Amino acid sequence: ATLERAMPNATNVAYTGTPIDKTERTFGAYIDFYTMRQAQEDGVTLAIVYEGRTHSASVSDPKAMDAKFQDVFSEYQLSERLQILGYGTRDAYLDADATIKAKARDMVRHYARQVFPGGYKAQVVANSRIAGVRYAKALRDAIAEEVKSLAGDNPLQVNAVELSAVEVALVITWSNNDEAEIKDSMKGVDTELVVKRFKMAFDAEEADGDQKLDGRIGIVVVNEMLVTGFDAPVEQVLYLDRVIKDHGLLQAIARVNRVLDDGKDCGFVVDYVGVGNNLRKALDAYTQREQQEVIECLTPVSELIGDSKLALDETLEILARNGLSETTETEAFYDLFYDEDLRFEYLTSYRKLTHAFN
Repeated sequence: ATLERAMPNATNVAYTGTPIDKTERTFGAYIDFYTMRQAQEDGVTLAIVYEGRTHSASVSDPKAMDAKFQDVFSEYQLSERLQILGYGTRDAYLDADATIKAKARDMVRHYARQVFPGGYKAQVVANSRIAGVRYAKALRDAIAEEVKSLAGDNPLQVNAVELSAVEVALVITWSNNDEAEIKDSMKGVDTELVVKRFKMAFDAEEADGDQKLDGRIGIVVVNEMLVTGFDAPVEQVLYLDRVIKDHGLLQAIARVNRVLDDGKDCGFVVDYVGVGNNLRKALDAYTQREQQEVIECLTPVSELIGDSKLALDETLEILARNGLSETTETEAFYDLFYDEDLRFEYLTSYRKLTHAFN
């Protein structure tokens, strides 16, 4: 404001990565822009696959709960009580141990099968700092449970020994005035080293002064830290358990779309709070054009399942058309692929199939 008063006739030019309505009102129409879609098409960023996994709550004794609420908040006006119900209960639910443990098991199951085999890492955005503390413990327990489960049922051949070595780290702000549960979890934690180790490959090692660092941190739990302005190409999945809106949401989901290697062909956003159920409302500060741009850049997981089915049918059709309906006959494949044109057609289709599965 001071600069505007000092130079009232100056031309204002802005550069922004997360433009909102106010940006255009303040600085005028765009001179030029480079969209998320263009960045994906140019290979600068990756496609983002969105999956909604909202968790259902249950109350064992609704009448007793309602009576207790009326007793505790009897001095409040109706509008105030409604506001408390709208916000307090959601936070209480998202911070509850039982809720967090159930979601942590689901996250680890997804991570172990979809992300970890590629050597990539995960970020969990918790509803609060106390929820973050509880998530860190629940995720460690869930990894141990998953390793035991894989011993008896492991059709995808996940390396259970390597999975058991994956560390979970917590990165939140804290002070000596915080409750004991938060202080006990963060005392002695060097967040800079945690971030450095998280960005490293699992099998990497490097010296840092007198100590040797490794990349065994595979999951980092946060509340507000590292949600924006954090760049870690090794991160492929964001587990979202906090309601985030506008530019914060856009920056959060962009944590997973960084290019790393040929194996990472997309990023995942797994939504546990239902933000994706109404993306337009969550992106309310953006113009309609930008809202549509973001929505179009999020691929629903259901669409990928359809692509996988289509690619599988196409691959099997090529084989069936050439008299090969039994795919376990190895020798028949050798005979079939003497024809270069047919081999090229099959490999092209098979690449589509493996890409869809990935």
